[in-house]
Amino acid sequence: MSKIDDAKEKVRTEAEGLKGIAKMLSRQVSDLITSEDRAEKVLKDGKNLKDLKKKFDDYAGAHKEGNESAFGPDAAEVMINEFYGFKEERPAASNVIDITDFML
Repeated sequence: MSKIDDAKEKVRTEAEGLKGIAKMLSRQVSDLITSEDRAEKVLKDGKNLKDLKKKFDDYAGAHKEGNESAFGPDAAEVMINEFYGFKEERPAASNVIDITDFML
């Protein structure tokens, strides 16, 4: 099993003990584990889904209007990246040129 698989399994296992939004959150975290570096950060002691969920709850509480609060997947991704310390991954360079980029 690779580190990426181990990290995804860790997130899945942590989600089993949680409810609701934490299950969706676990899927988004798992989708973002795309490299060995990110996997190592998820596997680090002290980083767990329950603490990440608390950060989401704190953010939602600070940004609510009346009894409602919501934020989209982009904001969630920013919080996940900050929590785990994920750096932006750049796509691999491609030798393929898309000719439509040159069309007016």
